[in-house]
Amino acid sequence: IDFQANQWHPVYLSLSRITKSKQIASSVHWSASGDILSDVQQPPLDLDKVFPIPGKLKQNVIDPYSAVMRQLDHIATTGKCAGSYEIYDGLRRFEMQFDTVGDIDLLADRPYGFDGTALHCQIIVLPKGGHRIESSWHKKPDKDRQLSVFFGRFPQGLVLPVRVEIEAPIGTGVARLNMIRSNIPGMASAR
Repeated sequence: IDFQANQWHPVYLSLSRITKSKQIASSVHWSASGDILSDVQQPPLDLDKVFPIPGKLKQNVIDPYSAVMRQLDHIATTGKCAGSYEIYDGLRRFEMQFDTVGDIDLLADRPYGFDGTALHCQIIVLPKGGHRIESSWHKKPDKDRQLSVFFGRFPQGLVLPVRVEIEAPIGTGVARLNMIRSNIPGMASAR
């Protein structure tokens, strides 16, 4: 990604994974004006298994990293989560919606966890194409496609996600920023 005209913009995104012993890869190049210059999937999308992504859905899109960086900048400037981003990662097309829930005092529930005031935001992911047809995920109500992200504020205006929670039928999945191992500028090392 690149920072130009006070905003993050995609330049190149490459993804690769192995599913059922088969490698699946994609790469997308964007121009400085935001148009997609090249778009390659290997193997090509199997339209018997995934929803198509028409060319018009690949216009005015950014990569997921640019969306997150734009949202971090927005939080640093306004103190709130807000906005919607049209995302294309080479294999899937979706929309990410950010909304503010409010400030919350997080207590470290692990020795390495964040302890302090965080901005609680909800992110809803809306599928547009490239998702598996057999999956029921695209049919679920918005509340079942959302996650909670808690953003901590650090010295020098730095904003970072310190905790992510996602509800699932088997319970709540939680990811935490390791405050002991993280080397956050302006913070005393806890090592």
